[in-house]
Amino acid sequence: MDFIVVCLILVLYCVIRSTLKVLEIRWKNKRKQNHYFISDWIKKIKYKNPRLFQKSMLANFKKVQRLAICITDSGVIDSISHVYSSKFGGVPYFPQNLEYPRNSYGEPLALMAQFNLGEIFADSEMLQACQSDDLLKYLPKTGMLSFFYDVLDDDLFGLDDEVEDGYKVYYFPEIIEDNANVAHATYNELCTNNRIEDDFAPADVKVSRAITTFLKHTLPTSDFNVPNSRELREFRHVFLGSKAYESFVADKNVDPSDTSIGGYPAFAQWDGRAEDDLRSFTLLQVNLYSFYSKEWRRSGILHYFISEEDLKNLKFSDVSANFDCD
Repeated sequence: MDFIVVCLILVLYCVIRSTLKVLEIRWKNKRKQNHYFISDWIKKIKYKNPRLFQKSMLANFKKVQRLAICITDSGVIDSISHVYSSKFGGVPYFPQNLEYPRNSYGEPLALMAQFNLGEIFADSEMLQACQSDDLLKYLPKTGMLSFFYDVLDDDLFGLDDEVEDGYKVYYFPEIIEDNANVAHATYNELCTNNRIEDDFAPADVKVSRAITTFLKHTLPTSDFNVPNSRELREFRHVFLGSKAYESFVADKNVDPSDTSIGGYPAFAQWDGRAEDDLRSFTLLQVNLYSFYSKEWRRSGILHYFISEEDLKNLKFSDVSANFDCD
């Protein structure tokens, strides 16, 4: 008798579990159908009521917009006297107690850029806006954030996950102004390397450029890989690639192609990250079309990506780099 009861309970459990699974699948399919029904309905509005479509774009913009710290070139500066400043290229700040980054051949990496975060966030409006942002709030607000690359790599300048020791990112929580923390020796070693020639090096490693920063909201202008987001899926399905959207982006100045920290990434060709890659935050984007247009022998867009979790924990050892050249 007890055996029969146990069997009936097991059968009943299996039936209930199967029924719930079927209902779950039907619910998900129905939800997906409703989602794309709404998206397709918005698409039809574009042709029948352009004004309503524009209003829909504004509503969606507020849902998916991303704030970016945009960076512009303020001109050449003396590399030595600005060793503790935010800059691109030149002599880097690098604490003497750490091992300077080198490529697989033992040659020193060059400074792509360093950001004195205390200088940048001395602007109270910049600080307040970033503290209120869902992603930029995790970016440290003091210390030095430094990016290095292999200027001697004649292909992708080390900016490829398959290149061993081709790039590094460091975060120094405290900036100690001491001549011992200035990488003079390794910088001179790099500059005197006979593999560096004017027609080879992507940029003059001896030159430092000052920067100016400002904030702006961005929208995607190309396909890219991000963690699951219903808002972004709808945004792609409805707006991305349409002429109305391209005009909207230009009119609102939300193009993501600036050299920047945060915001949406822009690509010369496509996003090379895997779909399940969680490194979705743009730690640094350098647009060579505008920022280094005369000094790099190749054009394209450089990226350093980090996961949101690593950014929260100030862990910069698992950053992904990419040179999206055209």
